[in-house]
Amino acid sequence: MLMLEKLRTRKGSQGFTLVEMIVVLVIIAILVAFLTPTLKAYIDRANQEKVTSQARMWVMALQAEATTAYAAGDLAVSGTWAEAGGTANNSATHYAQLKALAEDKTLKTSTASTGSSTFAASLDKNGNITTLTYYDGSQFTCTYTGATGDYAVVTGASADLTNTVTIVVAK
Repeated sequence: MLMLEKLRTRKGSQGFTLVEMIVVLVIIAILVAFLTPTLKAYIDRANQEKVTSQARMWVMALQAEATTAYAAGDLAVSGTWAEAGGTANNSATHYAQLKALAEDKTLKTSTASTGSSTFAASLDKNGNITTLTYYDGSQFTCTYTGATGDYAVVTGASADLTNTVTIVVAK
């Protein structure tokens, strides 16, 4: 009789049994398993939008600096703008201005390691952007095509991005 009374009082107490706890944990695990791919897809899409936004910043900066260079007559000959060793007129000055206008804190420098962004671009003699390719340093590469104004994002790095702007003067 004493045992039966103990069971009755135990049955009315607050708390969960081990089986109930395990069932709840299994349900939570199933929900997490279903939501993880969806959440990853949203994160990837956000990162693609981020790299497109960064590429747009570079396009705007390059267009502004190309306009300045065109007005100064610095696009008359083929060459490159680069941090060092550029072959176009006033290369170092235009490159420094471009870098400042783009406001990209992750741009790879000669001392930077992996995880840094890189770019490559080309201009025509009138200062129009032909192409600009930007790699975010981690996962995505965005290419801007001047003829169509389109931005295309792909997964992976582009090996030929040398942080230079090539000026192509057609003969």
